[in-house]
Amino acid sequence: MKKLVMLFIVFISVSSNADCYGKLLNDFSVESNTFQIYDEEGTEAFYQNPEFVSVVTIKKLESKLTCEEGAIKIKSVSCRQLAPKIALSLSCYVEAQSGYFFVSTDLLGNFNVIFNRFD
Repeated sequence: MKKLVMLFIVFISVSSNADCYGKLLNDFSVESNTFQIYDEEGTEAFYQNPEFVSVVTIKKLESKLTCEEGAIKIKSVSCRQLAPKIALSLSCYVEAQSGYFFVSTDLLGNFNVIFNRFD
């Protein structure tokens, strides 16, 4: 009986992750997708702690898509200025289990998030 319960829990977890993956890819109709998350306070904090704020932004996207909490499993985060010494060029690469995200901000309090699936 314990094995049956564990199998059921694993199935539900895999199913919810696949459901979120489908939402990220517009029901699998695209290979990549863009999202915009409004968070004026977060965009200001992005320049002080971009790795942390990028992860928080992905979690907000997860919630916005009505994914189960923790469905997007983040593996690593790396941030840098694309144009040296130009703060506005700061962008982060966030690698997840199912693909990777690019996170950047605009001057209007938005995070621009691009998701690309792994082949």
